[in-house]
Amino acid sequence: IWLSPRRLRRVTDFIEANLGDHLTLAMMAGIAGLSVFHFTRVFRHATGTSPYRYVIKRRMLRAQQMLMTDRCR
Repeated sequence: IWLSPRRLRRVTDFIEANLGDHLTLAMMAGIAGLSVFHFTRVFRHATGTSPYRYVIKRRMLRAQQMLMTDRCR
């Protein structure tokens, strides 16, 4: 069970481009061309975290960057 680097990159690029939007497993799985169940398993295997936790972590890092650069004010 694995997610090719190309598919993983496609999904992570999609996540980065849409951090401010509502992201669903179905959307991410569709980008990867996999079922939701299979996508969840291979994403966790490839990244060491669930898709949900990955998105939350990226959103937190983006918020930190925005606060540090005064883009929120």
